[in-house]
Amino acid sequence: MSNNIPIKNIYYMLSYAFGALRHDQYALLAAEEFAHIHDLLAAILVRGTTQLLKQGLHHTYEAQQDDLATIRGKIDMTGTIRHRVQQRQLVSCISDEFTADTLFNRILKSTITLLLRHGDVQTRQKVALKQLVLHFQTVGTVDLRSVPWQTLRFHQHTQRYALLLRICQYITQGMVMRNAEGGTRLATFLDDQKMSQLFERFVLAYYRHHHPALDPRAPHIEWAVDPGSDTSQLPRMKTDVVLCLPSHTLIIDTKYYSNSMQQQYNRASLHSHNLYQMYSYVKNYAASSKLPVTGLILYAKTDTVHSPATDVVMAGNRIMAHTLDLDQEFAGIRQQLDALVG
Repeated sequence: MSNNIPIKNIYYMLSYAFGALRHDQYALLAAEEFAHIHDLLAAILVRGTTQLLKQGLHHTYEAQQDDLATIRGKIDMTGTIRHRVQQRQLVSCISDEFTADTLFNRILKSTITLLLRHGDVQTRQKVALKQLVLHFQTVGTVDLRSVPWQTLRFHQHTQRYALLLRICQYITQGMVMRNAEGGTRLATFLDDQKMSQLFERFVLAYYRHHHPALDPRAPHIEWAVDPGSDTSQLPRMKTDVVLCLPSHTLIIDTKYYSNSMQQQYNRASLHSHNLYQMYSYVKNYAASSKLPVTGLILYAKTDTVHSPATDVVMAGNRIMAHTLDLDQEFAGIRQQLDALVG
């Protein structure tokens, strides 16, 4: 479905979801036109990696084993004894080498190479990407399919990699591969799973940026069970967005589907599990809330005939389902989001 969304709107969504994109080195991207999603993501990588290189690639100490004529670092006794048995006058040494050949740098280099070989990237971006690769000559590559994305952790000296590696993840995971004449190319869209994650992060980040007074957050909801009940095997209820309006609490659950409604007996209706989920959120949250609780299932609009548009009261709580049209000027998207809390 993401191939129906203007590339510029994907940039805006990324900008909200990953606040670093609003910094100066990325700001000019908002005025550019991109023919493919690859171009946009390549442009982000070019600007971010260029800034990274100005500051210097992150280096770390890696243990390296060498067979030397003189001692350097620590002696590896097992290797040294083997040399003596073979009557070789060498010492097996283990020393720490200060190197840029780190996992983060390997991911960057491998992703840039992937875009160059398999992406629909315009000439200007390709030239810039090729120039960047030259700075990674001492850095190896990594199989991007085996990168443990969810376990990557950033600290004070590597935090500047966070946005770039998230973009690398979008490129390598969110773009499925498709066969093409003469080889394989990256598909020119993000899959629904990645767009669903981006949609969720975008909506929360939008309200945090423009409506901080509503205390936008994404808390877990506790089950409203009787005292002494064992909840160890109950599933966790993780919300997408919770807003504290003056008159009520609004729980928003974002949904990004190719088909936002189910069809049964020629009748279009909400996906039942979406409604059951929201009903559970609302009733359990309301059990400990001082204000009325309202639920909103917010769907990204699709090009199907029927779109969710529901507003009902269930057992005392208002539950709604609306759509957000991402295929329009971004000013219209802002207007729709503002109207939900107006």
